[in-house]
Amino acid sequence: PADNLAFSWMHSLSPVMFNQARIGFTHSPTVWGIEVDDALNQQFGIKNAPADVLKGGLDRGFSALAPGGYNVIGQDCCMPNNHNLDQVHVADNLMVQSGKHILNAGFDFRRGNLFRNATRYARGTFFFTKVYTSERPNVAASRIETGNGLADMLLGWANRTITGTPFGENFIVPYWSGYLQDDWKLTPRLTLNLGLRWEFYQAAYYPNGGPNIGPLGVSTYLTEYSGMPRSDPRWGTFERPRDGRDAGRSQDRNNFAPRIGIAWRPLKRMVLRSGFGLFFGEADSINIDGSTWTNQTPDTNEVTTFGTNIAAAALVRDGFPVMPLNPTEPVAGNMVTTKPRKQV
Repeated sequence: PADNLAFSWMHSLSPVMFNQARIGFTHSPTVWGIEVDDALNQQFGIKNAPADVLKGGLDRGFSALAPGGYNVIGQDCCMPNNHNLDQVHVADNLMVQSGKHILNAGFDFRRGNLFRNATRYARGTFFFTKVYTSERPNVAASRIETGNGLADMLLGWANRTITGTPFGENFIVPYWSGYLQDDWKLTPRLTLNLGLRWEFYQAAYYPNGGPNIGPLGVSTYLTEYSGMPRSDPRWGTFERPRDGRDAGRSQDRNNFAPRIGIAWRPLKRMVLRSGFGLFFGEADSINIDGSTWTNQTPDTNEVTTFGTNIAAAALVRDGFPVMPLNPTEPVAGNMVTTKPRKQV
């Protein structure tokens, strides 16, 4: 479901002046849930799932068992998943006619606020790849042709496990623009269109992602790619926002886009048109390409434990390998993300 609210006001200010104003708001709360209310891991004897410690509804259901070649048993990644988007949109357009000129001016403002929080692997998943019931586990052909993932599961020998903490973020992305345009009728057969547009794609910032470490915290890993030379002592460390409005990069405010067009009617039933314009576009992914910060370790963590062809990553009866749930330092086994700190 979504809630939408919109207002539009159109008014003739004078015989040669017309104005249109628009205001809109959209609230889109989305929840992908699971159809289990009870916490079942303790009942089934599954130990060390992060959700069982974190609680808060994350422990509903039970850890996933994923036998190769069969459907997953239990609650797999990544539900419940909360995904809320709020959009505010304000725009105004003014038109004035003066002699041979039709003048247009206006502005456009949008503010998107996205909050999302996914359970991810907080309940944990055991993977059974049929390696331990194959005839010759160290021979690739035998691992493919023999063995059974369901049999590995019944033995309780997991070849791989994944556990983690919830993954989420709360970011705001404003957009600003304004324009001027003149439609100039030079002669009854010739019209010139002149315009200038300005746009500011403001980088995403995270109200809850300040210097403190936590589930909604964000950071970037400093390398040469982010503009940090190896000689700098901060190289190879994590940088965090100074506060909830710090976008972590310089802002590109000089996006001025000229437009020019011409319409000529050489014959009664023929009109020739031509034009030129400079256009700017926002990042394909606002919180990835358009943001310096990322929700990553130690704020959120996912740890994968691998077994070998003859030794299991975990025995189901013993539970998952224990992972740190409230770390203050990066957790081994997690990928880190580095991004440019200067807008390009």
